[in-house]
Amino acid sequence: MKNNKKRSVVLRVTSFMLTMLLISSMAMPAFANEDNFAKGDPDTGKSAVAKITKVLDMPIGTTTPTATFTFKFKPETVEGKPYNSTNKNMPLIEDIDIVIDSTAALDTTSPSGVKTVYKESADILSSLIGSWPHAGSFKYTVTEIDGTYAIAPDNKKEWMTYSLSEFEVEFIVDNSPDGGLYVLYIVATHTKDDKGEEITGGEKVNPNPGGGDNDIYSQFKFVNTYSKTTGGGEENPKDSVLDISNTVKGTGVNLLGTYFNFSVTVNKPDVGYVAPYYMVYVIEKDTIVSDLKDNVLDPNLVDIDTDKNGIQYFKFVPGTSADVLLRHDQKLGFADVTIGASFKVTLAATQGFYASYKMSLNGGPETEDANRTDNTPLTAPKTGFAYIGESKNRVDYLNDREFTAPTGVNINDLPYYVLIAIAAIALIAFVAIKNSFNYASNGA
Repeated sequence: MKNNKKRSVVLRVTSFMLTMLLISSMAMPAFANEDNFAKGDPDTGKSAVAKITKVLDMPIGTTTPTATFTFKFKPETVEGKPYNSTNKNMPLIEDIDIVIDSTAALDTTSPSGVKTVYKESADILSSLIGSWPHAGSFKYTVTEIDGTYAIAPDNKKEWMTYSLSEFEVEFIVDNSPDGGLYVLYIVATHTKDDKGEEITGGEKVNPNPGGGDNDIYSQFKFVNTYSKTTGGGEENPKDSVLDISNTVKGTGVNLLGTYFNFSVTVNKPDVGYVAPYYMVYVIEKDTIVSDLKDNVLDPNLVDIDTDKNGIQYFKFVPGTSADVLLRHDQKLGFADVTIGASFKVTLAATQGFYASYKMSLNGGPETEDANRTDNTPLTAPKTGFAYIGESKNRVDYLNDREFTAPTGVNINDLPYYVLIAIAAIALIAFVAIKNSFNYASNGA
């Protein structure tokens, strides 16, 4: 009898614990997701606030363009029933514009090679046309309109990639304390990503202002990418965005016939447009070298093409190293590099020459480095790669051969001079010994 009572107590306790565990497990998702929506104030009847965030990624060193981005709200359902355009059973929401310009906030958490700016829209409910007809669920699909940024009509190429994201936005309308209607919840579900690919099951995001990563922005966001190429291209190759120059000095140097080997690698930007190749010219003083046969060790190892003016140029493929030769007063001029590409250049060791360089990136201050011994390679930058900015970028190398003044002695005659010196020393020694002997004899 006692055992039955004990079993009964154990069963009741176990049943109670299982029930509480079940209730807790059902409640956990609600608590876990309680921040994935915007919420109004049921005590005052103040509607929830939600904003769209425009995020613009671009390569480091790129000037932020002034661009307008537009978002369209398509009415879908009211309490599960389709929108009726005839009787307008749900209010419309006007297109919302977001203007990105130089005042856009900078995201300091971006990777080193990427510049990210962002801006939030006004409250999306401020674009509501009409009013809610009754309490209930109202759903819209939100997308970005393509092609709202006009590419600048000049020689500098630009690329803008628009977001293909889609969001299902649900407004849950409730009765307010004063007898009116207000938006209690705004739920944004991400159904397609920025590439237009379906998100399985959708992903609820926080549309609250400042409710995104690190409380920087709303997670109801659309991400675009922007790229820009500067330089004159084949129309004006002297207008280069990156110069790698070579200056040679030293007594007795054949300035016209002494070439130095430069190994150059230029990578693609970390984000945005990727060019198939970069146009690189050889410029001597103020003249473009039209034939590059003297500027390569082996023409089979470097891709050379001819522009519309019949002038040859190197085709530098991103991520591939190329070896070129430069003599005194020659430079490599990169005529159409995408801003944010990164580069590294190594001057090969040359017997008898000390190498040094001065480098300036994006019009900034100079950095420099130099070898302390001759016949030593020198790389710019010293570590890693340098990013190409929108303003002028340059690396100016100096190859210096130190001159030792001649002594007037021909080294080929050195053995004879040594023999003469030995004979002179022997003669002096003989005379000294003889004189000493004579002095001793006379004294005796």
